[in-house]
Amino acid sequence: MCDTEYHPDDLADLASLHAKYSIDQRPAVVHPQPEASGHYGHPVMEFLDRVEQETMRAAAKHPALNSAHEAYAVILEELDEFKAEVWKQTARRDRAAMLAELVQIAAMAARTAVDLGLIAEDETSADGLADCI
Repeated sequence: MCDTEYHPDDLADLASLHAKYSIDQRPAVVHPQPEASGHYGHPVMEFLDRVEQETMRAAAKHPALNSAHEAYAVILEELDEFKAEVWKQTARRDRAAMLAELVQIAAMAARTAVDLGLIAEDETSADGLADCI
């Protein structure tokens, strides 16, 4: 169950720890203030929105995954593309490409769960996953 809501102020300590112990010393992420709607614009929610869009785009373009082996191969291909960026020197990494690959990995994981029948529509609300997304 996803009962916990995170407020940007709750994450301030994590951001300062990240900045203190970060290898490449990037500035800490500044989280936006709550909007009037009550949605905090948390980066995880933005990421999940991108995953949803990519999942729908891929489903419209490609047929369903037929087996766990096929799904594994698709996810592994996306993971290898992410790895190619990670293994570059830090200054040469394309952060937009890294994000795009992470979105594709997550989208293919979600698609695998659906296409292989690992998660049924009636199970999503029962285990609380739908409430978190």
